[in-house]
This record gives sequence, C-alpha cells and structure tokens, in this order.
Amino acid sequence: MTQAARLGKDLALQLSISAISVLLFVIGPPDTALAHVKWCTVTNVHDTPMELHNVLSSIFLTVLAGFTLMVLLGFSLDGWVTQRWPRRLSSGPARGPIEDRLIRAAAGAYFIYASIAGTMILTPELTTHATWIPVMQFLIAMFLIWRPTCLLSGLGILILYVDAVRQYGLFHLTDYVFLLCLAIYLGLLSLPALALARLREPLLVGGLAFSLAWTAIEKFLYPRWTDAVIAMHPSIGLGLPNSIVVVVAGFVEFTLAFYLVTGRGLLRLGGAGYALIFIAAMPPFGKIDVFGHLVVIATLGLVVLGGTTPMQDRVHLAGRGIVVDAAWITVLYLVSLWLFFTAYYTMQRT
Repeated sequence: MTQAARLGKDLALQLSISAISVLLFVIGPPDTALAHVKWCTVTNVHDTPMELHNVLSSIFLTVLAGFTLMVLLGFSLDGWVTQRWPRRLSSGPARGPIEDRLIRAAAGAYFIYASIAGTMILTPELTTHATWIPVMQFLIAMFLIWRPTCLLSGLGILILYVDAVRQYGLFHLTDYVFLLCLAIYLGLLSLPALALARLREPLLVGGLAFSLAWTAIEKFLYPRWTDAVIAMHPSIGLGLPNSIVVVVAGFVEFTLAFYLVTGRGLLRLGGAGYALIFIAAMPPFGKIDVFGHLVVIATLGLVVLGGTTPMQDRVHLAGRGIVVDAAWITVLYLVSLWLFFTAYYTMQRT
C-alpha cells in the first residue's frame, strides 16, 4: 500500500472519529447515569458484599445448575460446528487494518466525548476537577488518527489509569482492566515488529471478558445495585421478582464473557449476539450507553470479523472428542466462577 493510500485511510478514520464525536456532542454530555450499574446508582465497592452463604441461595444454585447444563450442551454444539464448518464460522477476514481502524475510531470518539464531559477520568463514575485530564483525553483521541502515534494514546490511557488508581484504589479499578488492555493494544499498533504485536487482539478480547465477568460477580454480591436499576426501568425485569432477575442477569453476563475466551465454532455469532445486547440497551438507558460502550461494541466487532484466535484454541482438549472437550470446558466454567468469587472477596477485604 502506498503512503498516499495510507494517509487517505487515516484521513477517513479522522473524519469518522469527528463525525461520531459531533453526533455524541449533539446528544450532549452525560448528565444522567443510566447504563453501567456503577454509573446509575450510588455504589461503593468497599461496602461489605453479601456473605457467600447468602449468595448461594436456592435461586442461585438452581440458576447455576441450569446454566451449567446449557454450557455443556452449548459447547457440544460449538464443538460439532467447529468440526463441521471449521473455516466458515471459526475464521473471518484477515486481521489487520479494518479491525485496527474500528478500534481506533471507537476509542477516538470515546475519548473526545470524555474530554467534552470534562469531569471524568476514563469513565463517568470516576470524577475529577483536574483541568489536565480533559486535555489528556482529547490528546489520546487525536493521537489515534495516525497508527505510529497510537503508542502515545496507549501511554495516555495508562497515565489516567494510574491516576484513577491513586484516587480510587486498585480494587475499584479492577473493574476496568479492559482499559489497561486497550492501552496495551494501542501501544502494540505502533510496534508491529514486536512478537507480542500478534497477541494484541486476544489481549483486548480477554480484557473485555475479564471486565464483564467481574461486573457479573458484582451483581451477585451487590444485588441492591441492580435492584435500583430495575426500579428505574421496571420493564427490564419482565415482571419477575428482582431476586431472580439479578441472578439470571449475572449468569448471562458471566457466561457470555466466558464464551468470548473459550468459544470457537459459534464465536462470531456469539460476539454478534453480545453486541446486539449492548446496542438494544441504548434506547432505554440513554446517552451513557451510547457513549460508554463504543469500544466494547467495537471489540465485539473484532470477534465477529476475525473469529477465533490462539487464545480460544488453547483452552480446549485437542483430539479428545466433542463430548469430553465440552465436559472439560464446563468444569473450567465452574472453576472460573469460583476463582472470580475468590478473587473478588479477597481483594475487597484487603
């Protein structure tokens, strides 16, 4: 590709970032928190979470049994599809400029909007009065226009993350590991010669999965946070008791996050389905969902376009058969759930 062609595509990226940002500016800065649970209720991750014996209610155990069965059956189907159509559903177009520009455009729009908001560090719940932070977030967006300067954007995100940790603590920022992975992803875009550069997509998708799983655990441990959201939007509950809705919502989120790092044959369809969930939430939840989930949806777009990576393949048992592999993944699902619970309680109490 000629230098002129590259500059033309970068200019197109700049225009797309500008167009999205103007649209978001017209919508307006985030004056009400209506999306992410921590953005729409008064929350404090240092509050005492529910004790484990209270979390493991009859409702929780019943829903867990149902989802465990679905995971077993789902991965049996996933394994069959992987064998039957290994290329059609497991691999997409060659990874490269399209996916990179998608992430850069979404991240650029996100950080321009963050700079317009003026009172947030990375996310709406992390507030600040420091005047340098909006400037930093604007520069992060501008440096995304050119691939060689994406490294500076990554460093900017890292600086903001460290500052947020200084103010809010590492435990609070564990929810946003995805942003750390985004910083590394952007840095590696500027360093394509590094061997680690090929790991940037698995790292980004894995970071998203971790953050989604972490917030799923919070639904179990702080059900009152979700209760407040349901009170504002009763249609979410479909008329069911909150105690059921909260647990089911937590398992849906955790299971889909788990599938992002373990799915193969139906991974692209799973990524599309997860993206549709985020998109469908935008009308009822408003501005912050449009603004806050741009990079999340773009990352799920990577999954749809690219399919599997070595990350998904390495967790499976090669040559052991569909049923044995599905059983292994189901065990891994339960172990992962236990590890997340353990990590959350341990970090919260230290």
